[in-house]
Amino acid sequence: MKTKRFYRGLVYALLAVFSLGLFYSPAFAGDAVLEAVPADCIFCVRLNNFDYTLSQFDTFIAGASPVGVSMIARMQLAGILGDPMLQGIDTTGSFVIFGKAAAKQTTDAKPDMLIAALLPVKDYQQFIDLSQNVGQPDDSGISKITIRPMMAMPTDPNAPPPPAKILLCAKVGQFAMVGPEDKRAQLVELAKSMASGQDSMAKKVEADQAKLASEMPIWAYADIEMVNDTFAAEIEKGFAEMENEFKNMQGGPGEPPMENLGEIMKIYIDMIKAFLEQGKYASIAVKPEPSVLRIKETIAAKPDTEMAKLLVADATLPKENKLVAQLEDGAAFTAAVKTNKAWMEKLTKLGMSFMKAMGSGDPNATDETARWEQLCKDSVDSMGQLLAASLKANPGSKPPFTLAYYLEIKDKEKYNKVFEESGQLMKMGGFAKMYKKMGIETSFDIKRGVDEYKGVTIDSAKLVMKVTDMNSPEAQMIQMMYGEGFDYRMGYVDDIYLMAVGGDPDANIKKMIDSVKAGADKQPGVEIAAAMALLGDTKDADFFGTVNYIRLMSMASGFMPMPMPIPFDQIPTRSNIAFAGKVGDGKLVADVAVPKDHIMEISMGMQMLMQQQMQQQQQMQQDGPAGPQ
Repeated sequence: MKTKRFYRGLVYALLAVFSLGLFYSPAFAGDAVLEAVPADCIFCVRLNNFDYTLSQFDTFIAGASPVGVSMIARMQLAGILGDPMLQGIDTTGSFVIFGKAAAKQTTDAKPDMLIAALLPVKDYQQFIDLSQNVGQPDDSGISKITIRPMMAMPTDPNAPPPPAKILLCAKVGQFAMVGPEDKRAQLVELAKSMASGQDSMAKKVEADQAKLASEMPIWAYADIEMVNDTFAAEIEKGFAEMENEFKNMQGGPGEPPMENLGEIMKIYIDMIKAFLEQGKYASIAVKPEPSVLRIKETIAAKPDTEMAKLLVADATLPKENKLVAQLEDGAAFTAAVKTNKAWMEKLTKLGMSFMKAMGSGDPNATDETARWEQLCKDSVDSMGQLLAASLKANPGSKPPFTLAYYLEIKDKEKYNKVFEESGQLMKMGGFAKMYKKMGIETSFDIKRGVDEYKGVTIDSAKLVMKVTDMNSPEAQMIQMMYGEGFDYRMGYVDDIYLMAVGGDPDANIKKMIDSVKAGADKQPGVEIAAAMALLGDTKDADFFGTVNYIRLMSMASGFMPMPMPIPFDQIPTRSNIAFAGKVGDGKLVADVAVPKDHIMEISMGMQMLMQQQMQQQQQMQQDGPAGPQ
């Protein structure tokens, strides 16, 4: 948003800490801060208690980062103001950055945004007197902040010194409002309107958000409605260009455009458009503790929209998800979800849209679409309300992952029929035709009753992806990522459907059968239990899961044509990022906990990467331009 017009030192000093969160000081629990922010702002980021927050964050990252955030932030802010001790700033106060749409100079002008910061001051005149870079106010109450760049050793002694950067500031209540020089007229008008008691964010935000803004160390808010209203034309233009680019993408040298890609991209674009058109706001509140960083995320929908209807609590859902105990330790990603019918219908229709897009240009696509629609309906009707999945990295195989999937089923016969007919459509429909254009032949075969274990009949399926055109870069890439395809093993334990994908599916499905048959005796693993403890009570959550960055990188390494500089699968890791959330009243609210242990594990990986790069550079210097002797 044209931040180059806003002196980057201010952005570094404030945004570096605004993107993080810490402990809250109750001295700033009122709404005076939100009263100073205009109601029509597009976004607002608030940091409470500058000093305490930064010191607490330094405690959280100690050991993972050699440099503390507090020192960097204070130095940047002091350099901007010319006040080394920040005597004119109330460093126990709340700092804010906000953006609002700037008035258009002409009707056909592109939308622009004014980005400004509110710095809490003890006394505004004292702030000016103590800040060497801040001049006295002019007749409009505007002062210039002249930031002179640090002088470096000049390469040319006769070269003129670099020009100073200019910001403007004005008094707004107990704050100094700072903004870019080229937005002077807007700053003058804004300062006057704010002083006259115009509508503020305090009157705009909902009560729960106002509470988070004052009680959490960091609170960031984005008005989705205003984003869409302000930048609708620019967003639409960008989407149109993106869609057209994919539509015209060639399938290979001398081949016609791959229409499927344009249709598939259109689905993604329509999803984003729906979010922008139906969303009301999104917010993030953050609070670190010595051993964990806590984040609360909220997405709210406009009333009476399709999005709002999806974000409604389902009273029929069970209080507790019994499949949480099936989540596995050692996973890159896990999730246990309570699914209501509205959500499942939406997701299955989305899947159908992708299958339809894959058959784009096929005269039989209409019939295929009708079959997919019926399968979607039958699928939703046959499912229960619980599912769980664990995705593990397996970088030494193709595909480089294993999946353990559990799904509650109401009608086994109908669900089996859905699976079989879906396989037939994948074999003969748009899915196969799209891959054929890429130089890959696919087949999908199901075999019933290939094995039996502890009274459970085990079925198998195989998705084969055979490269027929070795000159096709798409085919080469898919073969590199997935090898010859996917192996599946499936079975039922009472009303729970099990599916193992990848790796050693025979061993994995038997392990899953044992786990489900353990029933009430089955307890969550050590890692899953620790993640649940990080979040507190997760029994009522509509979804719960974990993410392990190190293991995700290990899995990603299996997709790479060349080995990664460091073997991520050899980095010890036992901690996970945990998340849980609920839907209701037109909102989705999620809590995320990032343990310090996981940050330390990631830091260890980055250190290994830097050491590897240094060793490679030293080796290249020793070998010289001729290479190793």
